[in-house]
Amino acid sequence: MPIASASDSFLAIAVNPSLGVGSIDELIARAKAEPGKLSWAATAGQPQFIFAGFAKSAGLDMVQVSYRDFSPALRDISENRIQVVSTGLLPLLPFARDGKVKLLVLTNRERSPAAPGLPTAREIGHPELSADGFQGFFGWRGMSDELRERIAADVRAAGSDPALRDKLAVLGQAVRTGTPAEFSAMIAEQRARIAAIAQAIGLQKQ
Repeated sequence: MPIASASDSFLAIAVNPSLGVGSIDELIARAKAEPGKLSWAATAGQPQFIFAGFAKSAGLDMVQVSYRDFSPALRDISENRIQVVSTGLLPLLPFARDGKVKLLVLTNRERSPAAPGLPTAREIGHPELSADGFQGFFGWRGMSDELRERIAADVRAAGSDPALRDKLAVLGQAVRTGTPAEFSAMIAEQRARIAAIAQAIGLQKQ
């Protein structure tokens, strides 16, 4: 049973600087000009689904490269062995500061304090790339509404602590709390969106 959201991890899309693109629209144009020549990778889960759905809807012919451990993907994009990644913002920041990757967009609904100049997907007119990396608390099936509401209130109270907000910021996250109903709605919305993307890119239930 969903109890309350707690935090939101910042997710970003980045490219190798040698690609010569500075925006999502420029990436689309480059990929269409060179079908099958650009490769991309994403961390498993929502970043992978969101970028795969975006590439499908934009009609892009790009090669997906899979990694069991995503750390090599960060080295590969910094050395131009792959050209695009969709992953957490935090591990990309050191590469961005060294000029080894170019950050294009944040998928979250709000900008990150760690990269305030990086726009969100909705800001640049690409809502299809919007995705929040939210985490939260769950209880056992049949948990009473009263208990869920009480725990959610405790989570909201903890989330108002500036010290906690600072600690989460270091981890590339932002506080995002709410009610059980709000958390349930977030999950339902994400589930429906991922299911639609899975159908669009031809994934079948196993």
